[in-house]
Amino acid sequence: LALTSEAQTRIGNPSAFSGRIRLGVGETIALTWLPDFIAHLNETYPGLVIESVVDLTVGLWEKFDSGELDLLLLPGPALGSNLVVNQIGTAQYTWLASPKLQIPVDRIVTPKELEAWPIVTLSRDSVLHEIIEDWFLSNEAEPRRMDVCNSLGVVLALTISGLGISLLPPQIYQREIERNELMIINTLPLFKPIEFVSVYRKDREEALIKEIAGIASRASTFDAISTFPSIQ
Repeated sequence: LALTSEAQTRIGNPSAFSGRIRLGVGETIALTWLPDFIAHLNETYPGLVIESVVDLTVGLWEKFDSGELDLLLLPGPALGSNLVVNQIGTAQYTWLASPKLQIPVDRIVTPKELEAWPIVTLSRDSVLHEIIEDWFLSNEAEPRRMDVCNSLGVVLALTISGLGISLLPPQIYQREIERNELMIINTLPLFKPIEFVSVYRKDREEALIKEIAGIASRASTFDAISTFPSIQ
């Protein structure tokens, strides 16, 4: 069956293929290159039904482990002897805040100084929450308060409103930065870029899933090679 699937994918007419692929997608991907990726799949495989689920990392893994999803596109790392994992790029995250908070922008702001402002981020089950806690802890600082939610859209709205600072990928929010709704806070140490990966099971290593994972790698607008220093 696997060989038949591979033959159909490699030498068959993609437009004649019919089936279903269940994608689990992290929200950062959903807000950047997911639409172009889906459009490419629709054009290449018009008979393919694509079901996309956007969720936090923990929720995606739970659905994947229960067999509800065929392919994951999410923050790494991903480990497991039964998994096929491919890197699809890295995204740099920085502290963003509303100018209303009047945080200095003409100099480096230390983690100890930054702990005075409330943090707005995703829930404790998210990769971002863990990264933020580790960054403060490794620099002998502790944020005064961390307000959490389960949506980057809500995080953005709260940050623009001046209710706290957020660790976000500035490439997504260039328009808000240009409008002076958000500003980049210069801090050291820099955050290590977050790696994003595609994941599927070895026992589901069908040619179509493998091909779609490859298309995701090519569609990604994330940085292919990290040039940023790690957290010190």
